Order: sequence, then structure tokens, then C-alpha cells
Amino acid sequence: MVLQGWHRYVSRVALATLLGALFPQAGHAAVAIGDPGAFLRQTESLRTTDHPEFKRRLALIHRDAPPLTPQERWHLRYLDAYETMFEGDNLGARPIFEDVIEHSGDPVLVAKSRSLLLSNYAFTRQYQKAFTLANQLVAELPNIQDVNARLAVLTNLSQTMNGAGQIELALKYAQMMADATPPGMSLCYPLSDRVFALSNGGQIDSDSKEYTRAIDTCVAAGQAVLTNTLWLDRSFHMLKEGKPAAALAVLDRIDASIQRSQFGPAMVSEQVQRARAYEKLG
Repeated sequence: MVLQGWHRYVSRVALATLLGALFPQAGHAAVAIGDPGAFLRQTESLRTTDHPEFKRRLALIHRDAPPLTPQERWHLRYLDAYETMFEGDNLGARPIFEDVIEHSGDPVLVAKSRSLLLSNYAFTRQYQKAFTLANQLVAELPNIQDVNARLAVLTNLSQTMNGAGQIELALKYAQMMADATPPGMSLCYPLSDRVFALSNGGQIDSDSKEYTRAIDTCVAAGQAVLTNTLWLDRSFHMLKEGKPAAALAVLDRIDASIQRSQFGPAMVSEQVQRARAYEKLG
């Protein structure tokens, strides 16, 4: 992916991103699958706070294959689709999301799957499908009662509008997400969506306090993947502003965290930005 395209891509990390990771991070002790439903909920909460642990737990439940209720089987299928998309296989994730949407009968999983399918379409530039689905989600918003499903829809609407260059709509949905975030829940996602929209719209520079506020909020929430994404977006602007040494310092600062998270797009973006910085430095 070319560097110029990264700042549009990263705004969909919730994506890639997404919303179950707003919950507090669980412990890393050896886990037995006593209650599969609770295990799946705890696993979902680790998606971007501790993705290696998320993958380990996902592999564990597949390996141990405990008896699951139909709803738990669909929840696991949804998490499998998320992981497939996280690893960069958008086409592979799509039929799994569609299966959950069409057959699970679970309104929360359906809303979450539709929200991620929306970003999937946008990332693969299938804008007709993306906007058709976006219109459906907007119409369904008043009926989505589950807080996390509602927030997932709003963040992916913001990210999709951002990717399509509809900056004002992206900012609108980011603000709606902030307004819908319950007290005590982190504002990491809505603040990040706002920054990415401002960045894509050319309304922000590397010194903006918007970056500092969003990064500090995401650090406090333990959102390593999204924190790294914000720093990458900031370093993109540093390069654009002729500050390659400052950009390299940022990349050095977040390198270990990026390698630990194993989020493919961030790993690629870091290497591209390093190459650009070294080129500018001669």
C-alpha cells in the first residue's frame, strides 16, 4: 500500500477495527473453558487490546471444541471472520460475515457483522455495495439497542464515509458515537475516528492537539493497535511537512508494539514510512 493511501486506510482499523476492544483487558493467566459463552465474550474484548492473546484463545476454543449452544457457535464464527479480516484477507472474511448475517438470527451479531462488512466493502472499493449497506445501517440505527453493536455501526459508518471522502459525514458519525458512549467507557474510538477524518480532509497537522488527546485516550484504554495507528498517521504528516527525523523517532518509538500486535497493515505502513524517511534524509 502506498504511503499516501495509509491515512485513509487506518481510519477503518476498527477495523479492521473494532468495538469489542473497548472493554477492559482480561488477565493472561492460563484459561480453562468452563463457560464457553463467557470465554467468547472475554476473548472478543481482547481483539485490539491484546491481539496475540485473542488469537491464542481463539485457537484454544477450536482445539478443545467444547459443546456450544447455537448462539455460541455463531459468536465463534463472527470472531473467526474478524480474525480473517484483521489478517488482511478481506475477501475470505466476507462470506463468513454474510453467513452470520443471514443465518445466525442474533440481532447483535448481525449488526456487528454488517458494520464490519461495510468497512470490508469500502476497503475493497466496492462503493455501491458499501453505500447500499450504509443506508440500511442508518435506517436500522434507531432499532439497535445493544450499546456495543450501536457503537460498532457508528464507527464503521464514520470510517466508510471518511474513506469515500465524505469528511463532514465522517465527523458527524464520530460525534454521534461519542454522544452514544456510556459514562465510564473509553472515547478512544470516536476521538480516533474524528482525527482520521480531519487528517483525510487536510484539516489537521502533526502538531495538532487532536492527536495528543486521541493518543492519550487510547493509551489509557490499553488500545495498542489503535494507538499505533494514530502515531502512524501523525508520522505520515511529519513526512509530508518535511520532518523525516521526527517521523523516524515516532516509528522507533512504536516499532516494538507494532511487531507485538502483528497487525499486518501497520507493519507494512511502518516499513513504507521508514523508507520514505530514509530517502528524505539521503
